[in-house]
Amino acid sequence: MSKISQEAGPQSEQYASKGSMEINKGLHIHYDSSGDEKYLQYLQLVKEFEEEVEKGNSSIGDFIDKLLHYTNRILDDSLDLKEKLILGGYSESYYKKAYALKERYAMNFSENELSVSAQKIHAYILAEVSYRFFLHINSFIEEGYSKPEIAELINFKVVEPIESILSQKNVLNLYKEDIICMIYFLTGNCHINWN
Repeated sequence: MSKISQEAGPQSEQYASKGSMEINKGLHIHYDSSGDEKYLQYLQLVKEFEEEVEKGNSSIGDFIDKLLHYTNRILDDSLDLKEKLILGGYSESYYKKAYALKERYAMNFSENELSVSAQKIHAYILAEVSYRFFLHINSFIEEGYSKPEIAELINFKVVEPIESILSQKNVLNLYKEDIICMIYFLTGNCHINWN
């Protein structure tokens, strides 16, 4: 976090007392959690899922288009997850952990056959992760904020708000680490960049 410090002296015209003052510049983290309306779309998807399960109609369908969008690589970006993280200044050991998390989330689609309503929930959460990362994180990466600052931003601007959505009714048992897994899954498929 960028900090500006200024010492105030006994002859200071600007300050009436001795001491120091710190101003945290640029990184203001605030999350407005008011109102249920932001959860309505998610809760509607949960209702569909619960109705499918209740009726025994949780049939496995082809991947819906929105989920296909996130499970396929986009753009003409030929860089893989490792190259993106290395360009972003992350170490080989960081990459190994990120790769394991990415693969763990990918297993949702290779081991588990998902009902259409479960796919809609995954697509909704992946869209939230992608949107929030682009809107709240990318500009700070481009401005050269430190890795700890970026990690803090990811937690406050991506993970916690999405966890708040999931906590309304977490029918797929997705938690904080799963949200982090999604970030690296999306990075590997060229939906998120780190440089």
